[in-house]
Amino acid sequence: MDYAPFSEELKNNYHKELIDLRQISKKAFLLNTNDEYCFMKNCDKELDKKYKFLYNVGVSNVLFPYQNNSFNYVSLYNDQYFFISPYYKNNNDLLQEVKAQYLFDNLITLHNTTAFKRQLSVKNSRKKIDEITKQLNYKFSLIENFIRSIETKPLDYYSMPILSNYQYILNAKFELVKLEKSIIQSIKEEVSVDFVFVHNNPKLDHLLIDHGHCYLTSIDRSKIGLPALDVAKFYIENEDLNIDFVYLLKEYFKIHDEKIYYDYFRFLVLFIYIKQIDLNGFNIETVNTFVSLATSIKTFMIRFNDNTIKE
Repeated sequence: MDYAPFSEELKNNYHKELIDLRQISKKAFLLNTNDEYCFMKNCDKELDKKYKFLYNVGVSNVLFPYQNNSFNYVSLYNDQYFFISPYYKNNNDLLQEVKAQYLFDNLITLHNTTAFKRQLSVKNSRKKIDEITKQLNYKFSLIENFIRSIETKPLDYYSMPILSNYQYILNAKFELVKLEKSIIQSIKEEVSVDFVFVHNNPKLDHLLIDHGHCYLTSIDRSKIGLPALDVAKFYIENEDLNIDFVYLLKEYFKIHDEKIYYDYFRFLVLFIYIKQIDLNGFNIETVNTFVSLATSIKTFMIRFNDNTIKE
């Protein structure tokens, strides 16, 4: 970046004098103007609308960028959108399990603050369901062909772990079919559900904790949708942590007691796992990925079955 013209841009648009700009990640820079700020480049123009929406509905647990002289959160410089926000050093002293609980709580706060009721629509949902079904059918076809190719060969160090764990993939397939039917039935009944602002990338690194205050960051993938998407991705991101997920999510689904919430959560988790199965080549990496995801599916289906939230 050419510092001189950007320094002028910073001065004119944000009333800040540039002293130094140091890269700290692929898109983020530490901006020094006597005080420290975070400069984020290559932003999506739509981010401005998202921040304005969150501000207008009263969301307080998202880290907002500073507004420029035009009262926009995102600015344009050299055909590139950017924003400037407060700079906080991420707190890495907390236990991962504690931070995960904070992340979950803040996702729910975000959902509750932005929620509005809407009836599920056959017209709006049909295309989405058809696309997901198409993706699943294609992926299961690849997996089945992959398994057949292995079965034609003598058993060895690579093939045995895959064949012994294939049953869990089949279990996921049958469960997905069942859940899809239930979801389609809820859509046909035009059930009224909460649509919310979904973060859509709920990783522990995307929660800042500063002196007791928590802020969600990295909302560039966010959208309006069903809250189950964040809950599913939160589970997958943190499944290996020592958290009582069953207790945590049973409490959540007691509040969201329409069947569609639980069905869609389970459907999304299994769908994401199946999508993550990598069949490129037949090597130790393929075996490890397959077995790891099959184990995750097995664990998830034990944790969350038809009776989990009824117990």
